[in-house]
Amino acid sequence: MDSRPRYECFNENLAREVGMSVSNFEHLFRHEIGIPPKTYLDTQLVERARIMLLAGEMTIDEIAEKLGFPDRNNFAITFKKHTAGVTPGKYRRMNAQNLFPEEE
Repeated sequence: MDSRPRYECFNENLAREVGMSVSNFEHLFRHEIGIPPKTYLDTQLVERARIMLLAGEMTIDEIAEKLGFPDRNNFAITFKKHTAGVTPGKYRRMNAQNLFPEEE
């Protein structure tokens, strides 16, 4: 899941790959990892997006496409859910201005 685009990681596809029903896959994943597969996937994608945004080599549209989001808006909605309402563009600008405190 960590290295695949988002569109390849639907629960139906992942369950089929490991030979499980969707409900059994979701239950086992949540039991082992502690969160639902979609939450895990979105968290991982947002972390990858943060790195890409800070590198500044790609546009937000390019990042959204590379990570497998259907469009920039869908990417922004997911990003905001995991960054306390900060959009990808604002995240990039705030980091460029060094407005985020250093993480421990």
